[in-house]
Amino acid sequence: MSHADGPALLIALGLFIGIPLIVIIINGLSMRRHRTNAWCALSIMVVCLAIIIHTFAVLGIQTTHIPIKVVRSLYFSSAGLMILSAALAIVGLIRRAMRRRYTRGKWRATVALLLDATFLTFFFMNVIEGEQQDVAWKKLMQTNTPPGALVSNEAWNFRIQPPPEWSRINEAPLGPDVRMAFNRSHPELYCTVTAQDFPEGLESLAAAMNEIKRLASMDGKVEVVAEDEKEERDLTFRTMEIRSQKRAGNLFFVHWITRDGNTLYHIRTWGDDSHMPLIRQEAQKIAEGFEIIQRRRAPAPKPPVASIDTIPLPAARLSSYISAPPSHLYPHSL
Repeated sequence: MSHADGPALLIALGLFIGIPLIVIIINGLSMRRHRTNAWCALSIMVVCLAIIIHTFAVLGIQTTHIPIKVVRSLYFSSAGLMILSAALAIVGLIRRAMRRRYTRGKWRATVALLLDATFLTFFFMNVIEGEQQDVAWKKLMQTNTPPGALVSNEAWNFRIQPPPEWSRINEAPLGPDVRMAFNRSHPELYCTVTAQDFPEGLESLAAAMNEIKRLASMDGKVEVVAEDEKEERDLTFRTMEIRSQKRAGNLFFVHWITRDGNTLYHIRTWGDDSHMPLIRQEAQKIAEGFEIIQRRRAPAPKPPVASIDTIPLPAARLSSYISAPPSHLYPHSL
């Protein structure tokens, strides 16, 4: 977190934790009054507690050190408290209408119901959207080759022999520079292979990896676990492992990049970070199965610029394939 985020964080803590705490204390004291409807007062106290818990859940997303199961439990706890608050508010309004001695509490119950309705509407919309995205993602992940089949891309001069558990899937929806995509089940892991002209302004694999790292950090909070350089099949690879925390879960990415002539190849393997050792192992196997069909070695001369379509894009073009996988990779988008 930067220093510029400090004032904004303090304001958020005051609005969503400080004020709800004050409201809880005030309403707790007001329950001593004979004319205060305790049910209505409890409803606003419970909804304030739900707001505080939800705020902690949002803050938990911003760090990679809090398990996603804890964050999800906080989300569902806040939703449960909202439902409880709505029930208390309804009971309180009914009791107030039946007993005239209750002159206080109506506004509390009304405000609580409005907050409950707003929060629960967005909560259940997100759950339904997550389910729909999960169905769409499973359809997208349907395989189109037998597991472990050798796959070639003549246009981009490479082929891959994936491990036996991996099958090729449709790469078109995953980005314009994705030339192949694979997945495996039990556990679910994914891999994309991208190929593009080596971006201008980047002189080495290390510079290209730094650009990938920079663009990855723009997509959310990331933690670089390891970075190295390796030799496989007479190719020099630059590798990087990244742990990324998303709202729907923690992901572990393994990036392998190499260069042949003017072409930059990028193999990205990822899955839930609970399978870090397996992801690392599978990424190694996939990289070992990667092969250049016809080696160029030295950069080939660039063709003359004939139109806007042939102008080499700057390094920012890397963003087309290092961004996070679709949110419907997960069962729920909370």
